[in-house]
Amino acid sequence: MTDSRSVIVTGAASEVGSAIAVAFVQAGDRVFAADPSRDGVAQLVESIGSELVQGRVLDVADADAVQALVSSVVAETGRADVLVSNAGVFDGAASISETGRDLWDRIIGIDLTGCFNCAKAVSEQMIIQQSGRIINLSSVTAQRALPDGIAYCAASAGIEGLTSRLAFDLGQFGVTANVVAPGVIRTSTRITSEEILGARA
Repeated sequence: MTDSRSVIVTGAASEVGSAIAVAFVQAGDRVFAADPSRDGVAQLVESIGSELVQGRVLDVADADAVQALVSSVVAETGRADVLVSNAGVFDGAASISETGRDLWDRIIGIDLTGCFNCAKAVSEQMIIQQSGRIINLSSVTAQRALPDGIAYCAASAGIEGLTSRLAFDLGQFGVTANVVAPGVIRTSTRITSEEILGARA
């Protein structure tokens, strides 16, 4: 276990996030699976059934909470080798006329600002150790005109711009930053913009 990488995966209780966490565990890495759902994190850890994974409750929109998580990971492992910023919410494909300020702020706050919060916190340690990998999840909606929500599209494009600058800033320290921009992924859940605002108010 001493050679294992220290990996933080956000949005880990989602189906995509859980698959990412499982893949890192299977590779022998120590995974800190973070998600705002306490029950979801607990179920994930139980389903993986490995001492290599730990669950952490985290709202990525809370910069102080993100910093606390990264600090605790570094205190426990001495490192922060990989960050996978997978946390994000969808806005129910809301158009400009359907998108109010509350929905806009919620999507940008979680999807884009949350990504920044995580990169900001983890990069400090990666610069110290002169190595690290930052992987941000975006979407093909950042580059293509698809009928997804306007806030979601804007956040996805922002993530790509953020990641480009991260790569520019951090490459000199041996840290890479990359975007994964998937297309449509079939999962078992679908959520509306009203449910997003109601669940996270």
